[in-house]
Amino acid sequence: FVGFYMLLFIAAIKSVPSETYEAARIDGAGRVRMSWSITLPLIRDNVQTAYIYIGIMALDLFVYVQALNPS
Repeated sequence: FVGFYMLLFIAAIKSVPSETYEAARIDGAGRVRMSWSITLPLIRDNVQTAYIYIGIMALDLFVYVQALNPS
């Protein structure tokens, strides 16, 4: 299921305007600072969506394991 999340995050990162990165470079921000202060806040909605999908998948997996292990 890594491919779905990779597409989700790549699409989110591509949607960040390049002018924002350019302005950060002009201000002297490095790669880590741009990732932490620009990219991550702008793709926060996609990260939250990924957490929800992972949570749903974990609950589904729990149901399968419970069904296979009778008590």
